Amino acid sequence: MKLTGFYLFFISCVLPNSFGLCTIYAESGNTDIQNSTYPQDYLIYPLCIVHPAEGSQLPYVRTSFVYGSADPRGKLTVNDKIVPVHPGGGFLTMVNYSTGPCIINAQLQLSTMTFSITRKVFVQPPPQTSPAEPLTIEYVKPDLAMELRTGDTVTVKSKGSPNAKGYFTISGVKRQFPLKEIDSTIKGIYCGSYIVQAKDNLNNSRISVTFENEKKKVSRTSPGRLFRMREDVHRIVEVISSTAVVRAGPAISHYNKAGYMLLISTGIRLEVIGRIGNEFKIRLSGTRTGWISQNEVRLLPEGTLPAQSYIHSINTVHKYPDTQIKVFLDQKIPFEIVSSDDSQWIDVSFFGAISNTDWINYDSSARTVDLIQWFQDNTDTFRLHIQLKQNSWWGYETRYEGNTFILELRSPPYRDRVSPVFKDITVAIDAGHSPDNGAIGPTGLLEKDVNMAIALSLEKKLLAEKGNVVMIRRENESPGLYERSLIARRAKADILISIHNNSLPEGQNPFERNGYGVYYFYPQSFSLSKEIHKSYGEVFKNHKISLRDDGLHYGNLVLTRTYQMPTVLTESAYMILPEQESLLKTKEFQSACAEAILTGLKRYISHMRPTE
Repeated sequence: MKLTGFYLFFISCVLPNSFGLCTIYAESGNTDIQNSTYPQDYLIYPLCIVHPAEGSQLPYVRTSFVYGSADPRGKLTVNDKIVPVHPGGGFLTMVNYSTGPCIINAQLQLSTMTFSITRKVFVQPPPQTSPAEPLTIEYVKPDLAMELRTGDTVTVKSKGSPNAKGYFTISGVKRQFPLKEIDSTIKGIYCGSYIVQAKDNLNNSRISVTFENEKKKVSRTSPGRLFRMREDVHRIVEVISSTAVVRAGPAISHYNKAGYMLLISTGIRLEVIGRIGNEFKIRLSGTRTGWISQNEVRLLPEGTLPAQSYIHSINTVHKYPDTQIKVFLDQKIPFEIVSSDDSQWIDVSFFGAISNTDWINYDSSARTVDLIQWFQDNTDTFRLHIQLKQNSWWGYETRYEGNTFILELRSPPYRDRVSPVFKDITVAIDAGHSPDNGAIGPTGLLEKDVNMAIALSLEKKLLAEKGNVVMIRRENESPGLYERSLIARRAKADILISIHNNSLPEGQNPFERNGYGVYYFYPQSFSLSKEIHKSYGEVFKNHKISLRDDGLHYGNLVLTRTYQMPTVLTESAYMILPEQESLLKTKEFQSACAEAILTGLKRYISHMRPTE
């Protein structure tokens, strides 16, 4: 490239995934760069689109957001619509999309020069009704292998031409099953069901769907296969993964798993009573089932018996400041813990358990437990109901030591009336993301960096309040997602705060949803989340720029699922809004976010800590 005259400038946009074509039109000056094109990432350039990336495959949306940076002295248009540029250089706008290839044209008029970027994306089409002619079957589900027992139900779903007569057959089963077209915005969705009978011969059996109309008949076979599971022997697996989870149902799709039902310890045996794809259906009790990934268990030899145990005596042991509840069993069995919203009771249900409980022994020095009662809820479910003293605990550990189950209730330590609120309190601070960037702001601000800035500000404030701090990561550290909770637990932290800043999925409107939000998962974290959320509102109400309240949320997130201590995840602002990104760059705003968290922590701890 040859540059002459007085237009000498560098062109760049150093943001990941921001490739595209930049065109520079020089309207005056002696230069030969008219209609030259350069890859964005290698140039210094007054105009840049950060999102969407070049070649992005977008879901079906009619409108979505585009953001990036531009010289605020210029006049910016995106798809011929004038877009304001924030004084800090960021811009954000909504654009309309049609399905298929779409082009975003951004143009910046700066003095006598025009800078342009063309961004190409592809928008997926919406689900559509199949054509009536020719008669069509698009898919048949289930499309995964299934192992079944007598009485199990298989729901068959198919999509094809509307208003057809539909039915399905299963090889090895001498019956025909009707399919009914269901009411839906998309016509031609058919459903039916099959209940496994004792005489049915399921062995690599195929599901075949047939549609008929007056002119034609078409059939299609599912790639999934049906198998009969042996019912004359027990099929037992043992949990081998430390992050194993029992879910409420089978996966909805490859990327959408069913909700968490209970965590489960390694070494526990489970009885398998079915399978869909790579998920086992397990029996917890005569009335409870769940689902677990094949990758989280190992198959035990044929003839292994299901885990069953009598529940013998129960002891409470005080280990300042915590309380242990020890339950003596014959072997490890699955358990489920449920606590009340006000932390006044905890129920521990043991599956495959029968009461032989004649003794419950209380340690008189334990300050947590009021009363323990047991109930045999059904023939193989034993439940402990533990009534607790108000504000006496804020997390728990569970483990097996041999065949003894231990529930350790973690309690806030005492403090004298003159000691600082945070004395002897350890707060673990997680600056979210890294090595991944997290969200990216219009001018290239990385979420992982601003998360760290807020975390360091909070650390400084906590140390000034005489608290102890465990930083889950420093600037150049990148612990894994599950490792972060483990770091806090190994450090015996009392509270875990995970600091983030937000973005939105494609198709949502950031002009309508933005601001600060707070997330929790377990009931024992709810009070802390409320206090932090409340203090965010107070801080930003008095701030020079008032932020919208994005709400208090239950969120099934890896960090919030830490039950050993109160755990809260904060989203201080939305990275993709230029105004909020600009705020997040300032030490004043970072300090305000940290102050909101600190204030919420202080109120919560003051309420929870007894004074001697």
